[in-house]
Amino acid sequence: MKFKNLLSLGAMLSRGLVAQAQVPVFHESFEAAQDKQPTDVGYYDEINKEEGDEWSIAEGGAVGKCFNFFNTADVLNPNDYWRRAVKFRNLPLVAGKSYRLSFRFKGSNTYSNGDTDVKAKMRVGLMQGVENADISILGAGDKDQYREVSYFNPNAYETYNLMYYFADKAKQDAEYDKQCANKEVYAEANKDKYFATFNVFNPGDYYLDEVELVEANIAGIIYNGDVIRVDLGYATNAKTLAGTKGYYLLPNDCVSVKVGGSEVVVESVEARSDGYLYIFLEEKAGAGEVEVSFTNPAEGGLQYAEGEAITGNVLDFTEKAELKDTFNKDGEISSWLYDEAQCVATTPLDGSFGLEGVSEVTFTFDKEVCSGKNDVVNHGPVAKLSDGTVLKLKEGTPEFTNTLTFVSENGNFTKGSYAVTLSDVVTSKGTPNIQNEMLTFEVGKVQVSETIFTPVEGGDYKTQLETDGGIPTDW
Repeated sequence: MKFKNLLSLGAMLSRGLVAQAQVPVFHESFEAAQDKQPTDVGYYDEINKEEGDEWSIAEGGAVGKCFNFFNTADVLNPNDYWRRAVKFRNLPLVAGKSYRLSFRFKGSNTYSNGDTDVKAKMRVGLMQGVENADISILGAGDKDQYREVSYFNPNAYETYNLMYYFADKAKQDAEYDKQCANKEVYAEANKDKYFATFNVFNPGDYYLDEVELVEANIAGIIYNGDVIRVDLGYATNAKTLAGTKGYYLLPNDCVSVKVGGSEVVVESVEARSDGYLYIFLEEKAGAGEVEVSFTNPAEGGLQYAEGEAITGNVLDFTEKAELKDTFNKDGEISSWLYDEAQCVATTPLDGSFGLEGVSEVTFTFDKEVCSGKNDVVNHGPVAKLSDGTVLKLKEGTPEFTNTLTFVSENGNFTKGSYAVTLSDVVTSKGTPNIQNEMLTFEVGKVQVSETIFTPVEGGDYKTQLETDGGIPTDW
C-alpha cells in the first residue's frame, strides 16, 4: 500500500523531530488523478509538453500506477533540457538543510536522431522561482545542483536518490536577482517559491513513480545479513582516509544499530575507498526493522570533499535501513577483522644492528591474533631462528592479543646476526596468514675504524677544500 501525499502542515510540524532523522516533505505515488490544489505542497503540473506527446497516469508502475511520458519522436530536443517537465510545487525548503529527492524510473535508453542512436537524458533538480524565472538551489560555493541523469533501464525500474544541499538563503536570493531580475515574470515573492522538476526532454517512452522528497543527511542505507552499507549521498574524504589499505576505521561507538527496537553488537565501522560507510555486525540482523544512528567523531571523523555542495564534517543521521537481498549475496564484502593480520611493528626494528642486552623479540599486529593459549586446535604461532632454535612465547600472553613476544631461553642473544621466522599466525577470527613474518637484526657493538686526516695549512678556504683529501684548518 502506498503512502498518502503529505500536507504542508504535516511537513512543517515534523521539523520538530530529531534533527538528524529524515523529515518528509512530500510523496507522490500517482495512484489516481491529482486531487491536490495549486497551493498544496507537492502539487504537480505538466510544463512545456510538445505537440504529439501523450502523458498520463498509467498501469505498470513500480508499485501500482505511475506517470507515463510518451514523447513523440517528431521533436528530438537533443539539448533543450527545460522542455517536457513535470514540476512539483510549493515546497517548504529551508536554507542550511540537506534534502534527498528519491524516485523510481525506467524508460528508453536511446533515441534515434535519424542517423544514429543517441543516449536519452533527463534533468532533475530542486529549483527556486517560477516558470520562466527560476534557478537551481545552490550548494556551498554557489554550486549548481541541477542534475543530468541517463543510462535508463528500459525493462525494469531503477531507484534514484539525489542529494541537494540548500546552502545560504541570502546568496541564493542574490543569485536569483542576478539571473532573473530582467525576466518579465520576476517578482520579489518568487524567491520564496521552490519546486522539484523532472525534465524528460528526449523522445521515447518513460515511466516515473514513487517521487519523494525528504529532509535527510544521507542518500540511504541497505543491509543484508551482518553487513550494512550507508550511502552518504555526497562525496567525502573516505577514499583519501582509506588509502592503500582500502578502509579507514571509525570507533564502533560512533554508530548504534537497533533491530526490532533492540540494540545489537557492532563489530566494526569502516569508511572504504568506494565512498560508502560500512557497518559490520557481530551477528546477522534478524527479523525486525533495522535502524542506524551515526554520530561523526569530533576527532578523526569524516568530512565532505572539497568542491561538494556541502562542506565541513559529515552530518549525523538516524535512519531506517532497507533489506536488499541482492546486496552482498555471496558474502564478498567482509570486515577488515577477517583479513590476514598485518605486522605493523617489531622490536627490535627489522635490520637494526649494534644491539646489546637483547633477550626477546616482539611482533605487533593490526588486529588480535591467537597466542595458542587454551586452544587445543591452534597451537599458536612459532618463532624460529635460522639455526632451528625455537623461541618461547612470553609467559602471561593472553589468548588473543595484538602483540606477540618471544624470549630466548638461553638469556641474552650473543654477538652475531639473527633471522627470526614467525609462522602459523592466525587471527582471532580464524584467518591464517599465508606468508611468514621475517625479522633480522645484529647483536654486538659495531667497531668503527680509526679515521686519519691531514690538515692543510695556509691558502684560502676554497683552495684548502679542493685539496685532495684536505680539510680546512680549524674546521
